[in-house]
Amino acid sequence: MASKKIIIKLLFALSGCIMSINAFAAENYIPVSKFCLEPYKDAGSIFFNYDSEQHTITKGKAFEGVDDTNYKNCMTVTAEQQLDSKNHENINWIKQHMLQGLEWNGNAFGSSTNASKDTPNALNFAVLLDTINYMDDAGNTYICNNVIVAQGFNYWSGYNWWMVSNNTDIAHTLKCYDKNNKATYFKMFNGGNSYTIIIEPVTKGTVTPAAASRFW
Repeated sequence: MASKKIIIKLLFALSGCIMSINAFAAENYIPVSKFCLEPYKDAGSIFFNYDSEQHTITKGKAFEGVDDTNYKNCMTVTAEQQLDSKNHENINWIKQHMLQGLEWNGNAFGSSTNASKDTPNALNFAVLLDTINYMDDAGNTYICNNVIVAQGFNYWSGYNWWMVSNNTDIAHTLKCYDKNNKATYFKMFNGGNSYTIIIEPVTKGTVTPAAASRFW
């Protein structure tokens, strides 16, 4: 009888240890969020360059980096998510470090994948990509400089993504350059889910953003 009591005590102790380990793991888990930038009709491939490691995240939250090695046209950000609609520090970081004080309706334009309004109230985090490289099916490469990708939140659809760049002179587009430094414009529009933005090369003067897009 005594041996049974000992076994029961050991089982309770073991279950307590397991619960503590699981609680510790849950408390220290950092989400991995996926963002995709896809060519229209899958005509080509996208590569992200994040060498400078410039980013912003809500104070006190963990940020472990960006990775695009395992996904076609996509990247992941390992970072904690705790959106505070009254906290604008991440938006202010974009204005100060990226836009040099410009307002959203200045030289910066972006697109959200799934938002209920044209500008984010707050952001979980934002990363500055040194370049986005687009290679079309013919092997031509276009380089887009100074692009920020940021994650927000919408109560109707969950987490959403935003893009903004000061390297353009037409609203709702990315301005990229080929190997001869010739500018090409890419229209941005909603990819149909909460984590995808689609880009399509367009001729300057014919940019017509899709009605479902959200821009700032």
